[in-house]
Amino acid sequence: MSGLLDVVAIVQAKPGGEEAVGAALARCAEASRREAGCQWYRLHKDRDVAGRYVVIERWRDRSALAAHEATEHFQALGGVLAEHGSGDIQILLLDEIG
Repeated sequence: MSGLLDVVAIVQAKPGGEEAVGAALARCAEASRREAGCQWYRLHKDRDVAGRYVVIERWRDRSALAAHEATEHFQALGGVLAEHGSGDIQILLLDEIG
């Protein structure tokens, strides 16, 4: 099995916080794509649920993900989510099997 690690993060903005959350996620995505351990990083907006965003990421391994979580842009995102997010964040750590 390779060390590659896929991550799916589902974030819900509070009503009225959609713009702030979307902008913060976009800034984090742009900076994350430049990280050495990032294979890809894709940001999506749910078509059916207002204020719900889905991030799909691939990292070289768990240490690359840990380094990502320590970055300034990831920490800044956490601050925005604390203020404008619903607090209901779902994180899935996945291994591709086929």
